[in-house]
Amino acid sequence: MHKCQTEQLHRALDHQDERIRVHALRNLNKRGELNTKILLQLLEDKAIQIQFESASIFKKIDEQQAQDQVRKITNGSNHRQQSSLTIGPQVDYDAYRIKLLSLLPTNDLEGAARLKATFDGHEYFALALKDFEHYRARLVADVSDDFGSYFEAFLSNFSNLISGTSAIDLVAKYRGMGRHLRERLTRRAVNVLCTEGDATEIDAIRSYLSKETSRANSHDANFLRQFGTWDDIRTLSGKKWEFTDGKYVRSAADFFYEVGRTRMANLLALDMPDPILAKLITKCTTEDFGTLPQSCVLSLLNSDSTDIRKSAALRAIASFSRPEVNMLLTTYMCQGNFRYYNVIHWLDLRLAIDSKNCDIVVKCATNELLQKIGGSDEEFITFE
Repeated sequence: MHKCQTEQLHRALDHQDERIRVHALRNLNKRGELNTKILLQLLEDKAIQIQFESASIFKKIDEQQAQDQVRKITNGSNHRQQSSLTIGPQVDYDAYRIKLLSLLPTNDLEGAARLKATFDGHEYFALALKDFEHYRARLVADVSDDFGSYFEAFLSNFSNLISGTSAIDLVAKYRGMGRHLRERLTRRAVNVLCTEGDATEIDAIRSYLSKETSRANSHDANFLRQFGTWDDIRTLSGKKWEFTDGKYVRSAADFFYEVGRTRMANLLALDMPDPILAKLITKCTTEDFGTLPQSCVLSLLNSDSTDIRKSAALRAIASFSRPEVNMLLTTYMCQGNFRYYNVIHWLDLRLAIDSKNCDIVVKCATNELLQKIGGSDEEFITFE
C-alpha cells in the first residue's frame, strides 16, 4: 500500500469518519508530527476515542495542562458527544471515558466519586485502572456480589447529597432500575479484570460467565485465550454475545482455535453464533480441515448459514486434492438433504482450475467473507 505523506495525514484529521481520524492521529504520533497546538485541537474532537488518545500523548509532553484539558472535557455539560459519521462497530463510549478519567490524579477521582449523583461507576473503574493491584480484590468482591453492596452504599451517599422528598423519589427510581444498573457495572468490572488481571481472577470470571443473564464479549475471549480450557470454550460458545462489540468475532474465534484445535471436529460441532463459526473455519489450516471426518465437513456444508457454508466450501477446496473434492461433490450431490448452490459452485470451481489459481481465489473470497462478518484480521485502513 502506498505510504501516505505527512501532509495527507494532517488533512485526514478533519475527515468525517472518526476511524480515519484515529489512524491519522496514531501515524502522525509515530512520525513525531504532533505538537501542542495540534493536540489541543484534537482534544476538542467530537469523538471520545480521539480525545483519550490525544490526552494520553499530551500527558507525556505537559502532564498538568493535559489533566486540565481532561477536567474540561469530563466536566462539560455535553460530554457525551457523538461522531458526525458512524460506520462499522460503535465505539464503547463508557470505556473511553473511564480511560480518559484515569489520566487524572487519584485525589480528583476519589473526590468526584464521593460527590457522584449518577450510578455509572466511572471514577471507581478509572481508579482501578490507575492502581489495579490496590483494587483487584475489591473488584472481585463486587463482581461476586453483583454490585449489591456498592449499590446500597451509593444510594446511602446519594440520599445524603440530595435531601428532601426529591431524594426519596429518586432513590425509588434508582431501586426500580437497580438490577439493570448493577448488571452494567458488573459487566464493566469483569472487563477490567479481564484486561488488567491474570489467572488469579479466573474463578471470578468463570462464575460471572456461568450466569444465565451474562453476555460474553471480546474481553472474556482474550482473557480465556491465555488462561482458559476446553470447558471454557463450551461455556463461551453457548453464551449470548455483545454484538455491539466489533471485535468479538475475531477474539472468540482466536480463543476457540488456540485452545481447542486438538479437538477440531468436536469444536466445529459446538453451537455458537454463525459469524464466530464462519471465522473459526477460516482459521483452520489445510491439515486441520483436511483430517476432519467427512460427516463433519458435510454438516458444515449443509448449514443454514450462507456464511458458514461458504467458509467450509472454501476451506474444503483449499485443503483437499482435486480427486478428494470430486468425491466430496459427488457425495454432496447424492445426499438426501438440501443441496445449496454456493457449495456446488465452490466445489465445482476447484475441479475446473489448478491449485495455484485455486489458492488465489480462496484468499480473495475468504477476505471478502471476513469483511462481511466482521472477522477480518486487517485494520480498516492503514497508512504505512
